[in-house]
Amino acid sequence: MSTNTRETGIRATLFLSLVVLCSTSFTQAQKAPANHKPTSPAPVVMPTIQLTGTTPIGFAATGNGIEYHGGPLMIIPHNVYFIWYGNWSGNTATTILPAFITGLNNSPYFSINTTYENGSNSNIGSGVTMSGQTFNNYSNGSTISDGTVQSIVQNSILSGALPRDANGIYFVLTSADVNESSGFCTSFCGWHTHFSNFFTQGTDIKYAFVGNPDRCPSACISSLNQFNGPNDNRGADGMTSVIAHELGETVTDPDINAWYHVQAQGGENGDLCAWNFGSTFTAPNGTQANVTLNGRNFLVQQNWLNDGGGGCAIASTGNPFKFTNARDEFLTCFGIAGQIPSNCDTVSDANDRQMCRAVSNSSQGVSTAQSFCSSSMTDRNLQLSCFGIAAEPQFPTNCRDITNPQMQAFCYGVSSGGTNPAPNCSSVVDPDSRALCNGMALHDASQCSSISNTNDQLFCQGVSSHNNSFCSSIQ
Repeated sequence: MSTNTRETGIRATLFLSLVVLCSTSFTQAQKAPANHKPTSPAPVVMPTIQLTGTTPIGFAATGNGIEYHGGPLMIIPHNVYFIWYGNWSGNTATTILPAFITGLNNSPYFSINTTYENGSNSNIGSGVTMSGQTFNNYSNGSTISDGTVQSIVQNSILSGALPRDANGIYFVLTSADVNESSGFCTSFCGWHTHFSNFFTQGTDIKYAFVGNPDRCPSACISSLNQFNGPNDNRGADGMTSVIAHELGETVTDPDINAWYHVQAQGGENGDLCAWNFGSTFTAPNGTQANVTLNGRNFLVQQNWLNDGGGGCAIASTGNPFKFTNARDEFLTCFGIAGQIPSNCDTVSDANDRQMCRAVSNSSQGVSTAQSFCSSSMTDRNLQLSCFGIAAEPQFPTNCRDITNPQMQAFCYGVSSGGTNPAPNCSSVVDPDSRALCNGMALHDASQCSSISNTNDQLFCQGVSSHNNSFCSSIQ
């Protein structure tokens, strides 16, 4: 993905107490003493365009190209807070960026993060809320450091301008005249980290820095939109991609010890797709965009999909039948179409293998089929889809707690069947996944004819008709 921020330099960050107010100042009693300077983990940064390769670095790595290292995730909720630092008077960013956050809520784009689960196999939820904003009129001057950013966040909480929220992600957004002296515009466009201390009463505070790239458009704005953005604000439009990058990384790696590939610096989900935008379209004002959220167009980097072998994506399709390789798709097709569970035994991905076994055993009764969903599945969303689809059409309620709205709609559609088009399948945005949903729900291979990928079309035809002759051509 392209507007993602790769986090490169490891910089020991000493964060001071911070004051954030809406053009007012705190009293000395409200400020943290100057000698309290807790050290936070080094920020994980999103590198500038010049310091980022154009090829996703995680692709074709082991598994899905990103690994879990045991730390906590932000499952739900995700409360976003903005601290507008500097001069934002009359800038339409103050409308555009909150609208962007609101548009991310339950969107196919943010739902990419639902492919990440914690050690208890709980998936991240798809909800995002714009929970609060405050303005800070240069309380620390026009040149700030990493430590100053923490102080700004901390004092915004101490002053009561923003709540202390363990489920919050606090963004310090600086105007174009503000310099973040640790490397903004020269080595990074944004970063995220966390801290916890006496003044937060032990609450783990997750926060990020994103500067206005009007300060350095060649470094922090895509070459596709160097002179304007889809919302007629080049700087704000450029910031949306950096915000998306840092938000996705914060929910999947809040304490820099959860999901990343090889090392946190440069290996988080946003990093793996930094400055990779995929296919774009021309917005009404002639600029380039790749996603529409609540009626607004944006150009945002893709994010790393932790499924089907991994890869950069602009949206989660919700399709629970995504495969690491063609052989797994071939074996699963034969297993489900022919109701031959033994064909599933050598499917390489454990979740896909159990899904194949469960759906292949659906003719043997609900309890037998669902027993395969109960064991060895490490992704709760896929497990719930397995319960629903394997028991089709008896138990669509198994789909209720799936955190990805697109996968939930797919599961409900296949589990309930019915009229053409199948209920809920029409809510699946991706056309190929919607076709598979209708095909499986209605047991009608003709629904699959519009699927663009040959292997996926053959898979759909095979499992929809229970005719494994289609499967033999998957390669």
